[in-house]
Amino acid sequence: IYLDIFINILNPKYFLDNRRNFMEKKSKKSLIKFLKRNEISNKVNPKYLDIYNELKHLLSSGEFEKNSYLPSEKKLSDIYKTNKCTLRQALNLLKNDGYILSVPSRGWQVVSNSAKTGLTINLNPVLLLGASHDPCARVFSSAKGVLKNCGLQFITEQIPEAEFIFQVQKYNFSEYSPSAIVLFCDLNIPENVLTYCKSRGIPLVCAGYNAQSDNFDAVSTDNVYASHQMVSRIFEKGAKKILYVTDQRIIKVIPSFHSRFKGYIEAMQTNDLEPDYVLLEFNTLIYDKCREIFSAKIKDLLSKNALPEALIFPNHTLMPDAVSILESLEIDTDKIIYGMFGCSLNRLKYRSLGIRDNTIIIEENWNEIGKICAETVVSRLKTKNYVPNLTLVKPFFLNDNPELLTKLKNEEELISYI
Repeated sequence: IYLDIFINILNPKYFLDNRRNFMEKKSKKSLIKFLKRNEISNKVNPKYLDIYNELKHLLSSGEFEKNSYLPSEKKLSDIYKTNKCTLRQALNLLKNDGYILSVPSRGWQVVSNSAKTGLTINLNPVLLLGASHDPCARVFSSAKGVLKNCGLQFITEQIPEAEFIFQVQKYNFSEYSPSAIVLFCDLNIPENVLTYCKSRGIPLVCAGYNAQSDNFDAVSTDNVYASHQMVSRIFEKGAKKILYVTDQRIIKVIPSFHSRFKGYIEAMQTNDLEPDYVLLEFNTLIYDKCREIFSAKIKDLLSKNALPEALIFPNHTLMPDAVSILESLEIDTDKIIYGMFGCSLNRLKYRSLGIRDNTIIIEENWNEIGKICAETVVSRLKTKNYVPNLTLVKPFFLNDNPELLTKLKNEEELISYI
């Protein structure tokens, strides 16, 4: 036996690393102690996994009937010659798989003879990777709840928004070797992410990416539908002349902004109205060039006596500066209806944007997007052959929630919050 052990450990690397200690132990007694201390175990799995696999086999084969109870933890510990901590690791894995349930004062009850997910416990964690902003936090919070219920481990990493793409492009995915990746990204997905997932054969789900892809699943707001609903609500308020304000580059680069603009064009044409829009050079009005473009458009419409009755902004950053420019041109801004795609508005953001009562606000349902992302991961881990899919989630209007709007507007609550 000791000769077999000696042969196992006597390879060049092992011998060189231990040569000094080995040469010092010349006696037979010392050699035996050395071999015992360095004995290489043939076991691949830790003890709790062996217990888990054996109990899982017994449960799957019907050895324990549904609604019956497993032997006590003391008896199981004696049977498997282990301590309670190791045993509970195995029992908790069975619980996560949906086989058993802990009943206070009774023990472990058998609730099913098959796993609820069909997933193996040997999976590496799911990596949740995104930027450090509120929408991403909402998506990941919701996704983690689903993954936890399915017994899957996860790692969350949020990178500062300004550095996100740069950091992702040089990200070391091998550090975690994830079993799947949920990426919060509405831009073109970095090539290194696609290459890594394809080479490892692991699922990639992109939250917020509003386009169909052959390389990954995507879950996003139905932005075309959102724009149709926005235009429809503006019509209900009696406005027909609508001006859409956006960045000419962002609608080419970011699928969600492209879809919002496309939805606006379709909605206007469906109602036999001519779409009108102003294309800026950046997604902001703080730069002189952008202010000049917007001011020139408004002045042109004023000269034609065709001042817009409503303005639509594809995100929340454009509105305050647009209103400021309109006021500088002595236009009554209270008579204009504003349509805005919000971005997880809170009280501070709401007040800083100077949002008026005549503003229609669409919010994206990030919690639902996160839930679907996690459910997609679970589904893909169970099936090797699948066709990537785009899942669209309906947004909601803040205007349909008067209680929330009241909280956003309430000055006393704002001061208390600060």
